Amino acid sequence: MVNHQCGAVGGRVLVAATALAMVSVALSGCSSSPSTEAKSLCQGAFGSKALDWAPGTVQDVRTLRIGPGVLAAPHAFPKAAANEIVGLCWTGKPGNYELYAVAGGYKPVRVEGLGGRYETTTPGPGTVPIP
Repeated sequence: MVNHQCGAVGGRVLVAATALAMVSVALSGCSSSPSTEAKSLCQGAFGSKALDWAPGTVQDVRTLRIGPGVLAAPHAFPKAAANEIVGLCWTGKPGNYELYAVAGGYKPVRVEGLGGRYETTTPGPGTVPIP
């Protein structure tokens, strides 16, 4: 996989958008910040259903703990480098929000969800601590 850190990529990288489509994202040198890349990954995968997003790394996804010690997605993006940028993307609607991680060349991976009658506003960018 490709390391998208500053200066590590030039040219075009194909990003998996859905099982049916691919979207091309232009990256060159330092012109793409992690936040911009996360937005592109999330919008490429979910379109207008992407409610919020934040950058993270493959390692962040693999080590994300949900509850007391449960790893959410320890084997996510198996051939990707640990420091590869991913988009952490919230989708859903009031009462049922889901967080996905999106990396270039892979299908989105669901990493957590928030639901219930009290979940009425879109979660902020990034993960939500779940005790």
